[in-house]
Amino acid sequence: GLDLSGKTFSVDVSDFMANGSNNRILTATGTDAMNAESTFTYDGGGELTINVGTDGSNDLATIVGDGFGSDNDDTLFQLVAKNNADSVAAIGFKRESAADDAYIYFASQTTGTTSIDENMRITSDGKVGIGITAPVPMLHVKTDNGTTDMNSAGAAGITIEQDGAGDAAFSMLLSGTRRWMMGIDNSDSDKLKFATGGTSVDSGTALTIDTSGNVGIGTASPAS
Repeated sequence: GLDLSGKTFSVDVSDFMANGSNNRILTATGTDAMNAESTFTYDGGGELTINVGTDGSNDLATIVGDGFGSDNDDTLFQLVAKNNADSVAAIGFKRESAADDAYIYFASQTTGTTSIDENMRITSDGKVGIGITAPVPMLHVKTDNGTTDMNSAGAAGITIEQDGAGDAAFSMLLSGTRRWMMGIDNSDSDKLKFATGGTSVDSGTALTIDTSGNVGIGTASPAS
């Protein structure tokens, strides 16, 4: 055999390292050449940078995870965040069926555990499921608890919150035909309004409920 113990070797990197350029990651070609990539750097402190262009160049930085899954529900590629080797969050890309449908899942670590569980999924046909792995409508929120307070953790509800001077509203649209809106009119004593024909709850108001419970149909100022 070849005994290399106690030997010292040196490598001259001047052929592939540019002067004044730090942290470049080396890549090899099909020959014996090596290159220091100016667009791919690592600072030694945890920051990996891909910089493929300059301002206005519209160059695309791409990371490809080319996995292989022979069975249904195989994970092909995932990004995992860890804290001292303890997984705390992940984004994964899975094959869903033999038809090569795929989905993206978002997972995080539950308090008091050491494992991560799926919280949200985007299916191959664009549906989003929160708390459910097989969403039926385009957005499907599900939980399994006894919570009735919609301001409590884990409630099966959706909150639209406004912290400024604008309104908090929900909009429903038939493309090119009709829009209906339901929301709180912040500029009119926080009344709940149902409106159509416009793009705000104070335009085309059809029904109003004030904070005293008075209901107005065709008027925004219902009397008791």
